[in-house]
Amino acid sequence: RQYLAAEPSEECYKEGGLQQELMPAAIFFFLLYGIGYPALVAYILFKPDNAQMIKEDQLLRAMGKGFARATNPNCYEFRKRYSRLYYEFKPQYWYWKLLILGRKLGIVCFALLFRSNPTFQLCMILLVIFAAYALQVRHVPYMSMAERDEVLDLFQDDVAFIRDATEKQAAAASAPPLRKGAAHLNLGDDAGLGEKLLSKRSAAELANAGASYFWNWNTVEALLLISAILVNLFGIMFESQYLQDGSVDLEVLTYAALAVIVASMVYYAIVVWTEIVAVMFPALACPFLNTEVHGEDDDSIIDDSEFEMVANPQLVGAAENPAAPSPPEVGTMKMSLEDYMHLKESVRTLTRENLENKKIIKNLTMQNTLQTAPVRQKSKVRRFRADTMEEQKSADAARALQGEFPSDDL
Repeated sequence: RQYLAAEPSEECYKEGGLQQELMPAAIFFFLLYGIGYPALVAYILFKPDNAQMIKEDQLLRAMGKGFARATNPNCYEFRKRYSRLYYEFKPQYWYWKLLILGRKLGIVCFALLFRSNPTFQLCMILLVIFAAYALQVRHVPYMSMAERDEVLDLFQDDVAFIRDATEKQAAAASAPPLRKGAAHLNLGDDAGLGEKLLSKRSAAELANAGASYFWNWNTVEALLLISAILVNLFGIMFESQYLQDGSVDLEVLTYAALAVIVASMVYYAIVVWTEIVAVMFPALACPFLNTEVHGEDDDSIIDDSEFEMVANPQLVGAAENPAAPSPPEVGTMKMSLEDYMHLKESVRTLTRENLENKKIIKNLTMQNTLQTAPVRQKSKVRRFRADTMEEQKSADAARALQGEFPSDDL
């Protein structure tokens, strides 16, 4: 006979018993949530043309765009409706949410089916988690801030096409009003603005290189999966007959398991808390965090908050000295945050191309130097010989005047 684990006095499979009464509801909700929800997600993701829309939307997200209809004319409504299903992943891994749902379903099913045999239960759960870890390390599917440049480089042709299409549509439409979250830039006529932006960005990247690794979504997922694998291994060890109550081995294993659990919980709490703080207080956000500051949709209100970047030294001096006369605002413009990010990307691209051109010119100059060296050497020899002959002729003429030549030569 078998009895309910939650109610040991109730016998299972007994006609008219509590277990028989709960069976229809259990089957219904298992099919509804355990099978129906993943099936619905699969239907949405694999629906014709949705995969292409997800790819386009994720490329716009990697570019820091697509949060308004002007910059995301094709996928804006789709993003508002279904972005929770794919926004964490790279464009080529738009289906990864289904693998996560399958992993959770497998863990729950094995935990319930084999609860009477803890060792086998832990082994089956370990098999599921290890398979998930192998897939995670092999594919690295999450698209955090650190992976966005890599994604843009991988889909260069698609990014160029999407950028041209969105810019043409934005140029054809009238300029939309500034929305909440849009940043205003007051740019002077200093030609070194791009270099300053790039130098600051490079310094920030170097300063946050280590932190960006631990705040990367792929790193967080991999470390938490490793922690789950270790916890399952410790559980299998606890079931071993080798460990005796009160032994030193059991105590060491207990502290090791607690250390892994506490360390993983603290690490995850720090990552989540910093993301929450970055959203609540954008001024404290760091470049390695995976938060995004963007405008709202067309129905949002206008926000007066803005920040200014004045590159002209005269304007900076005027801002520090209120008594100084303010210079005329020549060459001043305002742009949205999306345009500012596009400007930074363009400056970075031009600077990289300039460095490559300098390398090419340097190589050509070296080749030209090597090729022209023998010619210059021959030219020096000719000039030396000509100078020697001129000196010889001058010496002969001097000796002739002094009568040093033989009489038969006179």
